[in-house]
Amino acid sequence: MDENLYDHRQAMREKVEDMLRAARGLKRKDRKLIEQYFLEGRSITNLAKSRRKCRQTISSRIRKLLKRLRNYNACYPRSTLGGAIARDYFLRGMSIREISKNRRCSEYRVRKHIRLAEIYKKKKAGAER
Repeated sequence: MDENLYDHRQAMREKVEDMLRAARGLKRKDRKLIEQYFLEGRSITNLAKSRRKCRQTISSRIRKLLKRLRNYNACYPRSTLGGAIARDYFLRGMSIREISKNRRCSEYRVRKHIRLAEIYKKKKAGAER
């Protein structure tokens, strides 16, 4: 039983490390929010007060950022053009048109890489079960 608990904690630690690594690709204000919440352990209420925002706004922002990080972590290797497109789409929330303009490739190619990333994500999720 202790070994299972240790394995579970190790797996969780690895997931958190992966998410924090992926958080580097977020916009500065979003990355700071994630770091303050998870690394510094600040409460949502405290974050809301310091940013002069509603508590629900901060809570939903963190939830959306975590969803983007999970989607990005499930994508294929990030060293390729496809990885850069996945980072722009899943992490930064850029539109297909913005990505094609910034990466100097066609919208068709951007859509293709996003589709491949989503297929890879589904395969990876199926393999973990």
